[in-house]
Amino acid sequence: MTALDFPTEAARRLVATALDEDLGPDGLDVTSTATIPGDQQATGHVVAREAGVLAGAPVIDIVLAGVAERTGGRPPAVDVRVADGTRLQAGDVIAVVAGATQQVLMAERTLLNIMSRLSGVATHTRRWADALAGTGCTVLDTRKTTPGLRALEKYAVRAGGGGNHRFGLDDAMLIKDNHIALAGGIRDRQRLAVPRAAAALAFLGGVIGYERDRHRRRPQRAGQLGARPARAADQNPPGLDPLDARLDAADARRHGAFADDLGGVEMRHQIVKQVTAR
Repeated sequence: MTALDFPTEAARRLVATALDEDLGPDGLDVTSTATIPGDQQATGHVVAREAGVLAGAPVIDIVLAGVAERTGGRPPAVDVRVADGTRLQAGDVIAVVAGATQQVLMAERTLLNIMSRLSGVATHTRRWADALAGTGCTVLDTRKTTPGLRALEKYAVRAGGGGNHRFGLDDAMLIKDNHIALAGGIRDRQRLAVPRAAAALAFLGGVIGYERDRHRRRPQRAGQLGARPARAADQNPPGLDPLDARLDAADARRHGAFADDLGGVEMRHQIVKQVTAR
């Protein structure tokens, strides 16, 4: 599996839904059908309107194939000229599309909507990746994705230079405040949970046990119980400054722990300035 590895099947499902929404049950664009001859041919350019990072170029072929399937005829030819992950400038030609004018017009909005969304995610991720370059930090995503777009948005994070966190609830343990509170504490529950999860998810190469409170011994307990512990902060960003003090390098090496801040952090916050200044 390569770093980018475009999620083709997820894209096909999304495109099918999007075209159903846009073209209706009969697969019609009544305006294009009424105004453009069926045999007219056209060449169109997919062009960047502002600087950013490209993600979603493979969607162009998928959308055009979906339109052709609904309307009949041969899908327009596509010449993709820029790879996903590439930094774009305004005016850069991403792809050239040539074929039936009606099909090109029917496909236009769907492919632009998806590519714009994914390129926006990639562009924002790249800003963070650039800001953290050389610090040893990695930009990771979360499960707070648009419903139905998780595989594609996580792909866009990779295209922007970030990495993927767990994909869903089924591929890694992440013990949070609500689990700890409702389970009545962490020690006994995690002692039971880690072996079960390790047996069920052995392919992961280790279960991740996250501790989100302020008790220093929790990462040590997680390590002793067989999890790969993380010290995660989920508090107001200005309060993150003591993060390194709470999880020093010796503890991290001894217990296989790593520091992970979850959410709510912006580039303007002091913790980001401290990390990037090192």
